[in-house]
Amino acid sequence: MKPMMMFVAKHFRQTPLVGAEVGVFRGIHSASILREMPQVKKLYLVDPYKKYWTWRKGFQKWLPAAKETAKKRMKRFNPSRYEWIYKPFEANIIPEPLDFVYIDANHSYEAVLHDIKESEKRLKHGGVIGGHDYHEAGQLEERFGVGRAVREHYAGTQIHVKDKDWWVIL
Repeated sequence: MKPMMMFVAKHFRQTPLVGAEVGVFRGIHSASILREMPQVKKLYLVDPYKKYWTWRKGFQKWLPAAKETAKKRMKRFNPSRYEWIYKPFEANIIPEPLDFVYIDANHSYEAVLHDIKESEKRLKHGGVIGGHDYHEAGQLEERFGVGRAVREHYAGTQIHVKDKDWWVIL
């Protein structure tokens, strides 16, 4: 399980949780969340599986196979614990308040900033927002907008970073 989610598991302990993963791809992390966090009663899996700009050559051609792999991977879990949303992320597509949001979708500055702002609209007070592929200024900034978007949006707020994961408690 990724560092942010290990923090969420400890932070909330046995409290029943509702969360979202924005950017599911092959579903490896989603499966990890459901497998290792029995307190997650509902996980919204948000990924339109549509082409977008990325620095990673060949990434777009993997989308159809990634979607099928994710769907197969999730079948081992009780379907009441997760819900697929095959649309771009907007706060109003999630029908209930969230305890956490994990962002690992389009890594452009604009997309990350959008996902952060939309997540905040659905996040409960005391909830955790974060994601993957955080880099400090000057590290791969030409490829990732994650670090810049997080630093600018949360200027003056404590940002936790471990092994490329970032998170903030709101």
